[in-house]
Amino acid sequence: MSHFYRRGPIITILSLAFLFAALTCSSPDPACAQQGISLGTEYPGIAAKPGEKVDFPLTVSNHTSLSRKVTLKVLEVPKDWEARLKHLNREVFKALVAPGKTGNVDLEVKIPDDAPAGIYAVKLQASSEGLYSTLLLEIKVDPEGAAGTSLVADYPVLRGPSDASFKFSVDLINDSSYQQMYSLSAAAPPGWEVSFSPAYQNERIASISLDAGATKGLEVNIKPPRFVKEGEYKIKVRAVGSRASAETDLTIIITGEYKLNFTTESERLNMTAVAGRENILKLKLENPGTKDIHDITLSAGEPANWKVKFDPEKIETLPAGESRIITATVVPATRAIAGDYAFTVNASADSAYDDFELRVTVKTSTLWGIAGILVIVGVIAGVYWLFQKYGRR
Repeated sequence: MSHFYRRGPIITILSLAFLFAALTCSSPDPACAQQGISLGTEYPGIAAKPGEKVDFPLTVSNHTSLSRKVTLKVLEVPKDWEARLKHLNREVFKALVAPGKTGNVDLEVKIPDDAPAGIYAVKLQASSEGLYSTLLLEIKVDPEGAAGTSLVADYPVLRGPSDASFKFSVDLINDSSYQQMYSLSAAAPPGWEVSFSPAYQNERIASISLDAGATKGLEVNIKPPRFVKEGEYKIKVRAVGSRASAETDLTIIITGEYKLNFTTESERLNMTAVAGRENILKLKLENPGTKDIHDITLSAGEPANWKVKFDPEKIETLPAGESRIITATVVPATRAIAGDYAFTVNASADSAYDDFELRVTVKTSTLWGIAGILVIVGVIAGVYWLFQKYGRR
């Protein structure tokens, strides 16, 4: 019995100590919060621009041995600012956190468009059955920044040949609290064509009006010059608003293309020629691709006993975007019958090929006509002489 009475005061003192500790931890003291629940974030200070929405990812940690239903509050926020706690785009005010675990929640802060420069504080609190934790967040506002306007491209990089047209889908976002009129423009290399149109519409526009908080889908149509070289090209697209502006970079990668166009200089695919004589025809060979073409050979599938010569007979290099005039000498067969003939003329290289069908109208030589007339005259003269000599008998 004596041992029991001796231990009684000790037990009483320890019980009072534990009760005192519990009462102490029921107040919002920082040291006490670390023993129960805590509210934190990795970056408690963020720089932003007037009119922007700022998101702070938060963690709610439960350091106790019991599951905790934690109440979340925004205690302090600057005047005319908006702040809400959310998860999966829904506003929340409580979180259930398992023992020794951490829950996630986001704080969304809407900065007024006219907020002056400065550092502003937002104070949060998490509480659960007498346990508290507070968190002070700071936002540095720069009044020179854009008021919540942005341009976002779904696919900012496209690839294709030089003769392709490129279409970018871009969202123009007015995240300010004002209606704004935006002027649309682009900075592109010389010779490039850039136009804007509303998504899924054909009208070309140069400006567009957006309500506060609205988003508009735009199509940016870009056509490169005909003979643009292969490579990477950047086009800067701008939306200049009445209160704010935004810009984004679009990239086009032009892939190399080998291509030949072969025709006559006049683009008429017919000629007139005299049998047995040299007849001159000017041809035009063009490289409309984006890569130089080497070792181009010229040939023709002329009829039997015909001759077709080219000057030059071979082109070592035809640079992209350039053309060359070629002289073709066509010699029909000496005994070719008057009429129309057709054959193929072609230009070929390892990387490209083109041809066309040439129609030739052949006329016989005037010498043969004169010879024929002389023969006829001779025959008539001979008949006349015979008639004169033997006709009187």
